[in-house]
Amino acid sequence: MQTPKKDDNAVSGSLWLLVVLAAMGGFLDSYDLISVGAATFIAKSFHQLVVTPSDIALANSAAFVGAILASLLAGRYSDAAGRRVLFVLDLLLFVVVAPLQALVSNVQELIFLRLLIGVAIGIDLPVAWTLICETAPTGKRGRLVSMMFTFWALGGLASFLVALALLPLGAIAWRLLLASGAVPAIIVLVLRRGVPESPRWLQAQGRHDEAARAASSLGLSAQPEARPSRDGGDLGYGALFTRYWRLALFEGTFMFVFAATGLLLSIYPAQIFAKLGLTGFHNSLYVGALSWVLILLGMVTCALIVDKVGRRPLSYLGSLGAALLLWVLSRTSPSDFPLFLGAFCAFAYVSVLGAWGPAWVYQSEIFPTRLRATGAGYAGAMNRIGAAVAAFGVPVFLSAFGFQRLLDVFIVANVVLFVVLLSFGFETRGMSLEQIEDMVQSRNPAAG
Repeated sequence: MQTPKKDDNAVSGSLWLLVVLAAMGGFLDSYDLISVGAATFIAKSFHQLVVTPSDIALANSAAFVGAILASLLAGRYSDAAGRRVLFVLDLLLFVVVAPLQALVSNVQELIFLRLLIGVAIGIDLPVAWTLICETAPTGKRGRLVSMMFTFWALGGLASFLVALALLPLGAIAWRLLLASGAVPAIIVLVLRRGVPESPRWLQAQGRHDEAARAASSLGLSAQPEARPSRDGGDLGYGALFTRYWRLALFEGTFMFVFAATGLLLSIYPAQIFAKLGLTGFHNSLYVGALSWVLILLGMVTCALIVDKVGRRPLSYLGSLGAALLLWVLSRTSPSDFPLFLGAFCAFAYVSVLGAWGPAWVYQSEIFPTRLRATGAGYAGAMNRIGAAVAAFGVPVFLSAFGFQRLLDVFIVANVVLFVVLLSFGFETRGMSLEQIEDMVQSRNPAAG
């Protein structure tokens, strides 16, 4: 192991660029997710697409479905063949498919293209998070991983602003909105071509000279320690669900519940505020923009404090805080506007700060190097399954059982999440990935 030159926690300009290029995958994900809802509404308003509520649900869910299988396969491939190849090629699929959305003549064509975009995003996210985690300095790993979700929040907010800006253009606005995501994707694709392979992955493969060059190109002050894997070669989902089943249960539950709950903020805030009489497309955009501002504030706060406070305390705050604030929201009369608005804003901020951020930080660092992208792919798939279930389930359940019963389901889910976090969670703040791996081995004897 090389002697640190200066500050082991220093972040070079080239490493910051890598973080931004990785985080742009999250930006494109949320930008695309939000733009399809606005675009279908505009297209329907101008009678250019026949769109039913079930069509909108399918369009929202198609990208989630495509991402589920892609996340599982991409994580496994990345552990076997490296991070860089998929990190570059997945955006090529996004760049090709996104503009094609502007040419659709019916909603069925749009749903098919949404499925392909989901594949591109499903490939990108686990690989991008793994790459950031494996190159980030120990003392700033939580902050840099959280940066990716900060960009996710920026993408959703940007989509609302672009939709508002394009509305005056009339019937063509929805096509331009759907195609617009290709513009930042092209720029990021070009810049990603210069990204090196993960030094940690190269070390684990015994390619020490290449690891040294990759670390140098990123301005890393110290190399990770090269040591043989305790697991004896490549790992896969068999190892994840046997030797590391505690990690799979912990992170899978975390991802599923926070993703399902998160749709109340990212896709369905308009349905919540409809109880206040705020209906209509413009009001929906304004409410959505407010929600994404709160998401952004929560993620920025998480990025600033997660390496100081720790992952575990924030995760407790996120699960219990979300349950409590949802209870207040569900029992508050819509006529009490200040309390209703305050409960929603507090719920949005606390759940993002304490659930969204820690969940993504955990999933990138708790799995051993030879299983890290596989674990991240599994976590990403559980995230998309939770989102897909909520995308279909929320409007159906809301119509059948009402607002209070809908929120009761999410209250129970977050209480269950807290129990899982309490039983299987652990703190990783200030620990190197090698130290985390040692701790995981000691807590999971079957993994040794």
